[in-house]
Formats: sequence, structure tokens, C-alpha cells
Amino acid sequence: MVRNIYIVMCLISLNGIAQQEVYVRSGLLRSSLTFSPSLMLNNTTTNYYLSGFVEGYLGDNLSLRGESHYLLGADNAELSPYFKNSIRTSFGIQYHQNIKNFDSYIGFLPSISFSQLNEEFESTGRNTNHFEPSFALKAGITYYVYKYFNFFIEMTYYNTTIRILDRINGRADELMFSAGLGFNINAKKK
Repeated sequence: MVRNIYIVMCLISLNGIAQQEVYVRSGLLRSSLTFSPSLMLNNTTTNYYLSGFVEGYLGDNLSLRGESHYLLGADNAELSPYFKNSIRTSFGIQYHQNIKNFDSYIGFLPSISFSQLNEEFESTGRNTNHFEPSFALKAGITYYVYKYFNFFIEMTYYNTTIRILDRINGRADELMFSAGLGFNINAKKK
């Protein structure tokens, strides 16, 4: 009797898994706003950002993504080693590999940063407000829980060089971590 109940329960659960709706497809739009720490690779500082993104899927395996990161500060309530203020905006393409509602991805995003340098760099006689080009390499995974919600975790490498500095190395490369709850809708009907 118990054996028969166990077999019936397994068949019901397999049937439910087989009929699980797949959310990753052309027309999917997803977004999120999250808190993102980043480790600077050329010194021991940890920066903290408010990060947001919007992403649109062109197909099952390709998407366009735009994202912005606003610098909130650094560890120990100090300023970042270079920046008083900074906002970085990126736009690029990502490749996805989907298994049911798990979506792993890698991406390349050209970026531009608008930054204001800390006071210690003002003695260079140059304007402390400037634009810097950079680029990002991103890898992550998303699990779509429901047709409107997902959980994600991702890691991004930002390659940035502050070109107006002349007394020190201007490398400001960062490894940024993001995770959280995302929102998604399918803009195209099947």
C-alpha cells in the first residue's frame, strides 16, 4: 500500500515538472535594483554601489542589457581611493544557456563612467570631473521562480583606467558582485 502511494506521488511530481512553464524566450524583459559591493583589484578597498539594469531577450540565447552603477561609498565609511562621486553606465550583449528555468549567461558591456576625483588629485591642476571609457565582462545565473519574479547572482569585472592622473597608476579595475530579486515580464506572446 505504501509502495503504491509512493509510486503515485512520484508520477504526479514528474508530471508537474514536465509541465513547468519556461519563461526564458524571445520578448522577455527583466530588471532589478540592488546593492553591489566591489573589490578593487589594484588596492584593498571595497566600494559599494547602487546597481540597476534592464535587459531584453532577442531570442532564447541572446539579450541586450543596459545597466548603471552609482557609487555610494567605500569600506569603513571612507571615500573610494580615487572617486568622490561616480556613476557608470554600460550597454552590451549577453549570451545565455538555458536549462528549464535556470539561465546562465556571459556578456560583454562597453561602459562609460562620469566621475569626480577626490580632493587629493586636485593639485594636478586638471578638472576633477571627467568621463572615462571602460568595459565589463559579466557572468551570472538566474532562476525564474514565477512569470514575474526571478533570483539572480552575478559577477562583473570592470576594466577602468583613470587617464588624467599623472602621479600615480590610474588603474581602477573592480570585481563587482550582485545578487537579489529581479522582476520580469514576457512582452511577446508565444
